[in-house]
Amino acid sequence: MARSTNSQLAVDLYDDLLHHFQWSAREAWQGIARLLLSCEVYRYGWVAPHDVVSYVESNRLTASGVGPNATLKRAKSLSDCLADQLNISRSDICRSIGTYWRQPQIRESQPNNLVGRAFRSLVVNVLQRFGDPSLAYEEWADAPAEFPVVS
Repeated sequence: MARSTNSQLAVDLYDDLLHHFQWSAREAWQGIARLLLSCEVYRYGWVAPHDVVSYVESNRLTASGVGPNATLKRAKSLSDCLADQLNISRSDICRSIGTYWRQPQIRESQPNNLVGRAFRSLVVNVLQRFGDPSLAYEEWADAPAEFPVVS
């Protein structure tokens, strides 16, 4: 089965980033992070409520009169760590990630399964570039051919 248009877009964006940054196999994860992580969440449209990487459902990232909850504190720590690992200032992290989600054709879609499909395609792309060349990396398998039913 062919890769979807949206997943191919993610791979093309990754390849552009790889060309620009010249990542090694150890650094290849950075492209996936820059593309698929985001500070925005989808609530009847995209919003960025807290200037932190959104790693859980948005209703768990809350602050009250007494301050941020534990999930929001972890999101702030994650944002600090990611900024450090990507060599981006903390104030620029939200503008520097989520590239895939800012694409016009993606932005108009609800993100339900987009991230899972894009992630799968990106991982296969990374493995094809940096993995063992004696192995074949594929996104899809013909299940009956690969796992014949025992009769």
